[in-house]
Amino acid sequence: MKSQPVYLFTHVPNTGGLSFSKRVFNSSFSEDEQYSFLGLRRFLSQNHQGHRLIYGHFPYGMNRLLPFRQCKSVSILRDPVDRAVSEYHHARQFYGALVRSGSPIEPAFRLAGELSLEDYCCANQNVQTMFLAGFPFWPASKRFIKLASSRNVLDIALKNLQQNYSFVGLMERFEDSVRLFSWQENLKAQPVFETKSTTGRPRLAEIDETILESIRSSNQLDIELYDRASKLFADKFQQFQSGAD
Repeated sequence: MKSQPVYLFTHVPNTGGLSFSKRVFNSSFSEDEQYSFLGLRRFLSQNHQGHRLIYGHFPYGMNRLLPFRQCKSVSILRDPVDRAVSEYHHARQFYGALVRSGSPIEPAFRLAGELSLEDYCCANQNVQTMFLAGFPFWPASKRFIKLASSRNVLDIALKNLQQNYSFVGLMERFEDSVRLFSWQENLKAQPVFETKSTTGRPRLAEIDETILESIRSSNQLDIELYDRASKLFADKFQQFQSGAD
């Protein structure tokens, strides 16, 4: 008997990934069938035969660690500038809370606490491209910045987007993404519920245009990836609507 597929959900930070995952998977899979990725060492030490969903902040390529399972890679993307601004303010919230509690501070949170929005987004550029290309996330490291500005990495991400991901949705079309994926995979989506949002962050219209232009320049690969993903999604959704009529 052919084993059921396992969904590998690449959760790019600040794309609505957790909300999407809950909407489309919680009605179909039990808690025991879902696995939250919290590090490679822990992942490799456990048996995943009964898992139908593996989700977390890991890049493309987890399928290589499950050679005897049918794997379906899934992700959701977000407008790159909006995502970068959201990530910065989200990380600053955590930084403030950790400082107040006296808890250890992870490098990404410390970076957000110490840098301006513009400098942080420059140090953590093209995050969505890196995730879809299969490269780990190293906040502000020289190796990360060099890789994240390489068009070769974009080429890999585009190839994975078009050939190796079963589905890539868009946060800006969240409900359409839920509908399309649920239909494509024959899953039952949960009803709408309140989604998490970063409090205290400014709207893009409230940010100085010079800073926004700097963020766009630093995330040009993400912008190209997002544009391509948007076109592919629009084509898929049109096919879905035609089939549903």
